[in-house]
Amino acid sequence: PVLGVVARRLREATAAGSTFEMSCQANIQNLPPGTAFSILILSEEAIGSPSRELASLGPEMVLQLEDSGEPGRRDGLMLFQFRIQAVQVTDRGFYSCEMKAWTKQPGEDWVEMAKGVSNK
Repeated sequence: PVLGVVARRLREATAAGSTFEMSCQANIQNLPPGTAFSILILSEEAIGSPSRELASLGPEMVLQLEDSGEPGRRDGLMLFQFRIQAVQVTDRGFYSCEMKAWTKQPGEDWVEMAKGVSNK
């Protein structure tokens, strides 16, 4: 399985009170039907400083790759957007996305199949 993730800033926060918006795009390949996804939004004050987790959505949420019966549906792009309205000076930093693909058999725990971390 392959999971490549790219973060893109859609709207820069230019001053306190403005809106920051970024997208997280995942290029997925060779994932089996029933694959679930999780996404984590991270922020760092400076490159190399400790990461702060801002938002996450786990594999048991609605984010599941639907099995439409077409093999092409298991490869392709997924897009998520993250927005902070009315930003504060403390929101300044570098933002990134971490995405994971998971599988689960009945009665068992989730097993990570692939992981992708975006640029900052």
